[in-house]
Amino acid sequence: QKTAYEIPKRDWSSDVCYSDLTGLNSVAIGFNALDSNTTGNDNFAFGTNALTANTVGSFNFAAGTGVLGKNINGTHNFAVGYLSQTENSVGDHNITIGRESGRLNTSGSANVAIGYSALRANVTGSNNIAIGQNAGTVLNTGSNNVFIGYNAGSSDTNLTDTVVISANTERIRIDSSGNVGIAKTSPNARLDVSG
Repeated sequence: QKTAYEIPKRDWSSDVCYSDLTGLNSVAIGFNALDSNTTGNDNFAFGTNALTANTVGSFNFAAGTGVLGKNINGTHNFAVGYLSQTENSVGDHNITIGRESGRLNTSGSANVAIGYSALRANVTGSNNIAIGQNAGTVLNTGSNNVFIGYNAGSSDTNLTDTVVISANTERIRIDSSGNVGIAKTSPNARLDVSG
């Protein structure tokens, strides 16, 4: 049974989904929202160009302008905020909340980004967590990282298995070798303290 409705043409029709969706149980509100959907099911798109390129992706939630706009067959994504996950095309199980969070992700999966521009440049990295404005914002391909705080890891483009805690200036880093740095960005021992 279809739950996406065709709205009669009126002077406000460009603001509400007008395409004939063939997928089931989807809701689209906004200009071009879910516009290309063919067999994608259980999607929610709210905002101009939200999930606009989606054809077969299912179980996605998109709220905001351009959110998940290039998603084609990614599934189980949750994105809220202007241009959040806008480049995602095949990535699955991502959660992004905040303007431009996860914006450039195309195929990375199981990422969590909360905050303005969190994990913004991540393209293919998976299993990353970034909480805070600009947390992990330039990470491009790394996986299994945790960034907590304002600007945490904001200069790291490719990390793996690393934890960074920051409050504008990096405070703690645990690298992939298990070395812990306090006020050190490159710890050289199990516990490396500066100061």
